Amino acid sequence: VMGMLMLMHDIGAPGSHYPRANPPTSQQRDIVGQSSRRDSSNDENNNDTTSSLELGVQKEENIQNSAKQSIKNTPIHIHLMHAVYESFLALLQQNYNSTAVTPSGKINLLGSSFFILAIMAIYTANLAAILTQDAMAPTVESIHDAIRAGYNFCGERKSVEAVMDLYGISNRFVPDPMELGGDGKPGFNCNSCESRNRVFDFMKRGHNDPSTYCNAAIVPQEDLELLQSYGLHCDKKKAGNLPIYTQTGFPVFDGVSTELISLFLQLKNNGVYVSKLERSRPMDACPITSGEGTSLSVYQLTGVWVITFIFAFFGIIARFAPTLWVWLSSVSQKRIKKDQGNMKKSLKDASTCRVPSSENNPPDTFAQEK
Repeated sequence: VMGMLMLMHDIGAPGSHYPRANPPTSQQRDIVGQSSRRDSSNDENNNDTTSSLELGVQKEENIQNSAKQSIKNTPIHIHLMHAVYESFLALLQQNYNSTAVTPSGKINLLGSSFFILAIMAIYTANLAAILTQDAMAPTVESIHDAIRAGYNFCGERKSVEAVMDLYGISNRFVPDPMELGGDGKPGFNCNSCESRNRVFDFMKRGHNDPSTYCNAAIVPQEDLELLQSYGLHCDKKKAGNLPIYTQTGFPVFDGVSTELISLFLQLKNNGVYVSKLERSRPMDACPITSGEGTSLSVYQLTGVWVITFIFAFFGIIARFAPTLWVWLSSVSQKRIKKDQGNMKKSLKDASTCRVPSSENNPPDTFAQEK
């Protein structure tokens, strides 16, 4: 787009890259000179009486006529392809080599140069960020990945008993601390160690003490959401879906069980449970951070396009401002001339109008004539 705008600004301008006509090449000029010399030699052989001055004038006229015939107008599609090619070449070379000769073209050139500078800098930074992000991305997305990676786990015993039995990984859980009143079995169950919070407190990446610390934790999601609503453990995040589902219920009298089951299913299908859950979900108080390895999105790059097209817009204004000014001036001049003509006509009409004097006509006669 910027290349086509550059074509619009500089086409036909003296010294621009987009002339309206191509001048004759050196080979064409040699051919023209040879033909003119042949014509002059033939004239000298046929007309011995012609003076040398006349031969020189005739030779110069032949050269000018042949040169005019050899100049051809350049088709607009040739200029258009050249402009698009120059734009892509400037982006790859990180430099716009074309020289703008008009004021509007110079403004457009500023926009093109800013776009090239910003895009290349952002592309380099984004590429480094994407590569860093890929290297830092967690490779564990499920409990199966964690088991294969050799992780050990933390968890409250009553929450992870089913997981230990299902996957057979009880030996990978940090034992209950005996120094705090625990029994030393897998999973935290001590009364004085705050087992639900201890799960998060003793998560440590790259530790060397599996009897105290863990690489990952298996906890209910609401525990993490509740702690992060107070701004705690913001460095922890969910790495996978629930490894196991458990169902709980409450007893219902047989006389109304059918009606209650129908009511509960209807509420579930209407989305009442989900809406209540989302409404009661605590707000995350952890700060939003974009650390190393976060690349810019397309929405964040809109500023580059906006600034570039602002330059393009001002270039278009500078391109058509002189024409608009001439048109407004001509309209103003026509209006002034029209007003002057109307004024002269009014003065002429007023000068031809004569008011009768009271000496020649009595008041009654003047009233009758009026």
